Amino acid sequence: MIDKIVENSLDIIKGISTRKINDLTPEELSQYALRLASNKIFLGQELAELDYQFNHLKMERKGIWADIFSEAKGTVKDRELEADKAVQLKVKEELEFDRKISILKNLRQDLGDCITTIQTRVSQLKQEWFERGLQEG
Repeated sequence: MIDKIVENSLDIIKGISTRKINDLTPEELSQYALRLASNKIFLGQELAELDYQFNHLKMERKGIWADIFSEAKGTVKDRELEADKAVQLKVKEELEFDRKISILKNLRQDLGDCITTIQTRVSQLKQEWFERGLQEG
């Protein structure tokens, strides 16, 4: 689902960025903002699940490390090295998972920034129309 949310969000942003801001109506901008807000909500839900999975990965790695450390023979340093070596792939997996989470959190923040920008533009257009109506009336 994350891939669909990201793809949809980027498509919306691309759709907005390929047009001149003056060519977009308040209705179009409001629809874009609503779709981005929905994506932001769904992305937040997915991020909560990824955070849970990430924490589970860390606990699993720590458990494996502790088991290997306690079963290993030799000095403390030797036991630490053996345990570190055993969880090396788990650490790499955690780093990749954390990177993905960071990218998605940044995207979620960026979606919020886009929504705010769109809302500001809609307010500007409404103000311009209101002023034009007063001038013409």
